[in-house]
Amino acid sequence: MNIGYIMAGCLFLFNPTVNLIDVLPDVIGYLLILKGLYKLADLNGKIKAARQKFKAAVWIASGELLVMLAASVLEATWYLVFSFVFCVLKLIYLIPAFVNLFEGISYLEMRLTNHKAQRQTVAKPRFGGVFDKTEFPDGTAYFELYEKKNAPNSVPFFEQRISFAGGDERLCMADAGFSSRTADRTVYLYESDEARVFSVIFVIVHAACACLPEFTAIAGMGESVTSNPVDFSGMRTILAFLLAGVSVIFGILWLVRMLRYFDGFRRDRAFIRTLEEKYESEIVPDVLLWTKRKTHAFCTLSIVAFAFFMCLPISGISIGGRLVDSFYFVPEFLWGVVMLAAFRAAGEYAPRRRVASVKAALFVPFSAASYVLLYIYSERFAGSAFPYEEEGFFPVYIAFMICFAFAMVSFSLLVAEKKKVYLRLAARCTELSSAGLFEMSAQKQEERLSALTRRVGRYAALEYLYACFSVLCMAAVPFGEESEIFALSWFFRLMFGIILMIYSAAIAGNLHDELERVV
Repeated sequence: MNIGYIMAGCLFLFNPTVNLIDVLPDVIGYLLILKGLYKLADLNGKIKAARQKFKAAVWIASGELLVMLAASVLEATWYLVFSFVFCVLKLIYLIPAFVNLFEGISYLEMRLTNHKAQRQTVAKPRFGGVFDKTEFPDGTAYFELYEKKNAPNSVPFFEQRISFAGGDERLCMADAGFSSRTADRTVYLYESDEARVFSVIFVIVHAACACLPEFTAIAGMGESVTSNPVDFSGMRTILAFLLAGVSVIFGILWLVRMLRYFDGFRRDRAFIRTLEEKYESEIVPDVLLWTKRKTHAFCTLSIVAFAFFMCLPISGISIGGRLVDSFYFVPEFLWGVVMLAAFRAAGEYAPRRRVASVKAALFVPFSAASYVLLYIYSERFAGSAFPYEEEGFFPVYIAFMICFAFAMVSFSLLVAEKKKVYLRLAARCTELSSAGLFEMSAQKQEERLSALTRRVGRYAALEYLYACFSVLCMAAVPFGEESEIFALSWFFRLMFGIILMIYSAAIAGNLHDELERVV
């Protein structure tokens, strides 16, 4: 069930964040946790909700990583702003994520196991009820017996018959512990309740310790003078390392607790086997579910990939101590990397996956080479109104255009593979949506498939046109002073790319609508 990925993810989360610097990037930890929860999320709604929260945490941690890379140019007040924003976002998403995760695991234990054993410790009041601990051969279970409101915290006396898989049994507070899903009993196998509380405390302490030192920026006087000048901004470093030590202590305690918890979960072969059997019998055969996922994954990655074709120039900027001009800084070669992931995510709907991978692999080196040559051109001819008159212009320009043209040819070859995947997805989605119509289902399927096929065909034609248009736009870059149209060629290409993203999103919406029609 991929529990080991969750344990590995925790290793990236326990370390503190000091001055927006995170030694072990949290984004890697959240990605590993998402991988670990992939199957469990299909078996329980709360774990699924937790996985959605961890997905949001990936974006938060990604933003934090980007800010960390730019931290050297930030002022103290910006440290405060970003630290506070990330602190609040983590509290909003991570607390319910961990709460839902452990509640979901507890629910699965209650539904899929039947643990019983003698009570080993004396019951004691806790949280307004009686807290009991029961030892099992496979682990430790906790349950709370809640009394009536305003009742004294004493051991209640009652006797009740409980139905187990092996038959009914008489249950008394002085007798055996039990595992039963009823209104007033909550069982926590693998110490889920304790792990949940530990995680909530860890999230609060970890976020607060990263944020609090930055508030010294408010106490800094700057250029102002007061009658009682006290400047606390010098304490920032001391406070940061002091709170980092506190965060490390809580982080280590939390990490040890999580590793012990999930190691116990992973070692329970009977429970894991039951979960795997449930997954194989209920989730794997669900054709609609997998079609939705593969459609969503391929369409989403295809749309996101086009973000790397956002043709945005920077001019008059110093990079590494060197002035650059007309440098289109978005790395277009990453489009090929994302498309590799898209074809992989499409599964059986991408029958020519190896061919598509080869074509994407061809795009990446040509595009990367053109990116490097464009930087050389931008740095060498920065500040020149007429770069084509400079010495050494044509060798760099011709080499760049050759690499860029080959990259666009590879892009066009991959468009054909994208079209095939879209058509196979359209055929499957219309087949599923028309299956429950009974009367005229074949005709309805043919009509909807024909409409989707035309849209996919128009989209592919626009992508071919975009490849040719991109070559012309980049060829016009050095001649911006000759014509306003040449100077704005990057803007026209940018708008064309945005139109393609919108068109792709519309096709994804059409496929989603077809799947939503399934009876």
